[in-house]
Amino acid sequence: MNIEIKNLHYSAFASEETHCFEATVYVDGKRSFIAKNDGRGGCNDYHSFLKNTKDVGDVYQIVDRINAELKAQGPVSGPHKRNDGSEFYLYKDIDWVVNDLVNDALILKDMRRALKKIIYLHPDGSLRQMAANFKPTPDVLKAIKGASWWTDEYKLLNEMPQEEALKIWREAA
Repeated sequence: MNIEIKNLHYSAFASEETHCFEATVYVDGKRSFIAKNDGRGGCNDYHSFLKNTKDVGDVYQIVDRINAELKAQGPVSGPHKRNDGSEFYLYKDIDWVVNDLVNDALILKDMRRALKKIIYLHPDGSLRQMAANFKPTPDVLKAIKGASWWTDEYKLLNEMPQEEALKIWREAA
């Protein structure tokens, strides 16, 4: 099962306990429902993408099917001990997946904004931005790599494929 979000509308100023957002959820490539959260804590709400429908049963049938498939994948962690000595396991659910997708989209947006400047991975594992406000054009990147201080230990995020740069961005940030 492939779950994606599109049309993400995020409100940083309204996000208090959780992300305040609205997004369209696609399941296996098909537009399925709208996920939203008011940003004041609590679970996400799921609604039909049709404006004038009163039947939310279809949406919750999809959500229940997703939750059942996610639980069948097994626990994410555990066993954990409760105060009374009993054990419990953590399983993914639709809220977990949608919130991860919102986080991923926000991290990607942040990285894309930063890559309008020159960003490189230092050998010590930290990300650094060039002090000068040069745009990362091919000529500028070539000049930086030709500088006397540059070694092969440095890695320009601006030249990497997006997935590779995103992985480094997450680890270093």
